[in-house]
Amino acid sequence: MTLICLICETAVSRKQASIFCGGPCQKVVHVSCVYAGTVDLPTLIKQIPGLSWRCNDCLSSDVSIEDTDLVQLVESKISHALDSIVVQINELKSTVEQAVMQNPGASSVNKPISYASVLRNKTVPAVIVKPKEAQDTSKTKTDILQNVNLVADEIHISKIKHVKDDGVLIGCKSAEGNLKLKKLVQEKMVGSYDVKDIGGVNPRVRIIGMASEHSAEHLRNQLINMNDVLISNPNDCKIIKILPFKRDNAKYQAVVQVDKTSYVNMLKAGR
Repeated sequence: MTLICLICETAVSRKQASIFCGGPCQKVVHVSCVYAGTVDLPTLIKQIPGLSWRCNDCLSSDVSIEDTDLVQLVESKISHALDSIVVQINELKSTVEQAVMQNPGASSVNKPISYASVLRNKTVPAVIVKPKEAQDTSKTKTDILQNVNLVADEIHISKIKHVKDDGVLIGCKSAEGNLKLKKLVQEKMVGSYDVKDIGGVNPRVRIIGMASEHSAEHLRNQLINMNDVLISNPNDCKIIKILPFKRDNAKYQAVVQVDKTSYVNMLKAGR
């Protein structure tokens, strides 16, 4: 059976874009005969429930199709779909972070640990949450999850570790996240838990081959004066210890603690 366009009264082939009237007549038309816009009408009508085109005879019971109306309708549908996706993503993030909280060692199983990762882990500040009365560590983690919504509060954790006295150490990916976590735990759990934050440990470097033993103050001043370009914060430069070199007691070595930026500068300079 050959379909005839209601408008131009010519045949409608399968290769031509066409739509049927959504009114009582149910007649077919070429899309080009009724619509000059850029929207793919046949596809749009199939995808959106309730959307239809009607001929002039049936138009009294329908709304006209305008580009602005179509754009608004499409934007509304897209916005609704995006909102739904965001909700699903947040739920997934919450599930993953709760799984990490409950199984802190799972994410690192069978993965080699590099010196760089160990260093980063040591330098990240963290929050320690300890119960005021003895209880299982799992309850401490459960209480944290029930009182702090990690996803909603945009707190991204980087490490979790059990500590003594049934406590949990939680490190965040940023200093801001760490402060936010501490504040929330203090506000919502302070009655049953003690909360404190711990600062990160700055990296250390070893100096070897010193011909003579220096005092800590003298060695520190020499390091700062001779490496002023590399040492970004002299206040964080500390001499931890000075001791004889094991392979040659006539020479000495020293362990020096510096800030992270200075450490990176030294690595780049090959010091």
